Amino acid sequence: STRFSSTALPARRLVVLTLAFLLSGMCALAYQVVWARMLSLVFGSTNQAISTVLAVFMLGLTLGSHSGAKLSKRGKNLGVMYGVLEIALGCYALAFPFILSSAESIHAAMFSASYDSGVSLALYRFFIALALLIIPTSIMGATLPVLAQYVEKDAGRAGSRIGVLYAINTFGAALGSFSSA
Repeated sequence: STRFSSTALPARRLVVLTLAFLLSGMCALAYQVVWARMLSLVFGSTNQAISTVLAVFMLGLTLGSHSGAKLSKRGKNLGVMYGVLEIALGCYALAFPFILSSAESIHAAMFSASYDSGVSLALYRFFIALALLIIPTSIMGATLPVLAQYVEKDAGRAGSRIGVLYAINTFGAALGSFSSA
């Protein structure tokens, strides 16, 4: 009963999408670990700096999930939309080291202007992390609702099927977190 029905999608396509979503989860948590480490080189390895990165990460996932749900209700070709989201995320991940290098100079200027004020420095770090991570984390958050809508058109069966997708993605996330550490 928790398996996907063959009436919704051909079995081969479903297997490919399942593997893609497993890999998507792996990459998402690998990105989180790597980006947090890269940003710790800019912000430092304080609890506040790491918490800032995690807060922005979760905010992006939330916003992306909300947006993805709205897009998936209007989308015509959700399989293509899912693919575009994953490709865009991969491109951003490749570009991140170059994007981060510009953030280092911005952080240095803000740090020198506010090193004596912990609140100001925390806000600057939050906004830098927000600018750097809101796009990719929103893309990550949008993938589940888009893929779920693509895989399951039958609203009566959607709960268990989306649960299976989420479990696959979460398992991939655990693998990604473990492998990137």
